[in-house]
Amino acid sequence: MVVHRVSGGTPPENSLLAIERAIAAGYDAVEIDIRRSADGGLFLLHDDTLERMTGLDQPPEVLGSEQLYSLNLRNHDGGKANGLTQEKLPSLAEVFELTRGRIFLHLDVKQQAVIPEVITCAKAMGVDAQVDVWASVANPKGLAWVQDTITPHGVLFIAKTRLDAPDAEMQVEALSILAPSVCEIDFDDLEQVAALRGRFAGTGMALWVNTLDGVSCAGFTDTAALIDPDLVWGRLINAGISVIQTDEAAALKSYLCGPPRLTPPRKTKMTHYKDYIADPARDCAIVAHRGAWRGASENSLASIERAIAVGANIVEIDIRKSADGELFIMHDDTLLRMAGIDRDAETFTIAELQAIALREDDGGDHRTTTDQRIPTLRQALEVIRGRIFADLDLKDRGLFSEVAACAHEMGAASYVDLKTRVMTHEELDWVRAQNIEGVPFMAMAMFTAEDFENTMALLGEIKPFMCEMRFDHIDTIASNRQRFHDANVALWINTLDQVGSGEWRDDKALDDPDSIWGRLMDAGISVFQTDRPQELKAYIEARRT
Repeated sequence: MVVHRVSGGTPPENSLLAIERAIAAGYDAVEIDIRRSADGGLFLLHDDTLERMTGLDQPPEVLGSEQLYSLNLRNHDGGKANGLTQEKLPSLAEVFELTRGRIFLHLDVKQQAVIPEVITCAKAMGVDAQVDVWASVANPKGLAWVQDTITPHGVLFIAKTRLDAPDAEMQVEALSILAPSVCEIDFDDLEQVAALRGRFAGTGMALWVNTLDGVSCAGFTDTAALIDPDLVWGRLINAGISVIQTDEAAALKSYLCGPPRLTPPRKTKMTHYKDYIADPARDCAIVAHRGAWRGASENSLASIERAIAVGANIVEIDIRKSADGELFIMHDDTLLRMAGIDRDAETFTIAELQAIALREDDGGDHRTTTDQRIPTLRQALEVIRGRIFADLDLKDRGLFSEVAACAHEMGAASYVDLKTRVMTHEELDWVRAQNIEGVPFMAMAMFTAEDFENTMALLGEIKPFMCEMRFDHIDTIASNRQRFHDANVALWINTLDQVGSGEWRDDKALDDPDSIWGRLMDAGISVFQTDRPQELKAYIEARRT
């Protein structure tokens, strides 16, 4: 498994922090992009300009090393949507120093003429045994260049060839002569790989495929793999592919650790929400906040599908009511963030709402418009029913009975929960007055050492199957773990990157999952609402195995 540009998380791509996290996650190799500065320095950057990752619209090769290494990198994959971080554009020497003896490096040198300099640097720093370089071997000229320039240095060489090219036979013949340890292949039909499998195996050559959405083979993309990993990653592996470069490293790692290779993950029992939560054999439940919105508009049908695809157990969606009385999905009071319309969402009719296209991911001016529309609750329940559980976050709790009735009508009552705060007898009486029979109820409460007994006594009167909670200190929860167990109340926590999460946030968990997700699990918390469902799933599975 090769992590493309060390991406897929919050740190800037091609950064030292991203590499450090890849090492911590236990990935096999990282792909990094290398360029040469005006004064001969070797540094990491993919693009021909610095604009996307630093905001400086200038070719990097015209700048000197000192200026390049002073530039701050933008978060994640850059662009105006991501702010600048404290991470600097790194030198290749810094990367070699960081990774020596810790992880393999796939070196994508953007100018082939610079490859000898990169090899020299790797040998000088003693990392030549853990790096590779690649180049196209499409004809006798390319073969001769590799044999003269790379082979004498003893550094692992990865050939690149196109099985879908008119001269594919010439390329395969060149591979047979060179016999590299690994070959990155492109194809337009998996049968092309099957037909040549014997010839590849005869040379002992491993096959590498990219499933990147932007650079993939014949529809074998990461996005498709998240929906059906067997159909994408599984088919490639069965065809003899043994190296996969991906932007979805956590999901691929989870898949590779799944059946039949290692310990099978426990699957969500799609019977009744309460039965699933009460199952003592289940893993910690993953709640995808507003759907798995990285790669799909939040609170959209696509985000629900993506939550299912990445292995979340529960999806959280926000419910409102339109001007003409239809229940629909939207978090904010206005449509400004998700659709660029500065007007209250509930002043539109449902027909008007469903004509509005949603912005990608979590919206904002920097996000582009998608083909996703604002869904009704009925449409969402049609997707959810029998496939994933759902936490229905009502923006007006006065909709309790109406939402419960809709869930019953759609045959989804056993797959959803309704929730509200229960911290006073008045709030308790309000819940009792609602007509939600048959729909699981989750209380929301604050636990403090001072008021713990009173809060437990209040919850004891309504007996919720689960409690979305906050606390004054983790010890308040850990020391009362048996009390919660005896009361048959599962504990739900939000680790969202929001003020209400306090120190228990996803961004901190990505840096040190044991200190955040791990400590909370050790305290007895078994349901986690997160904006990082894939990363949390990978952590849960690694912790179990």
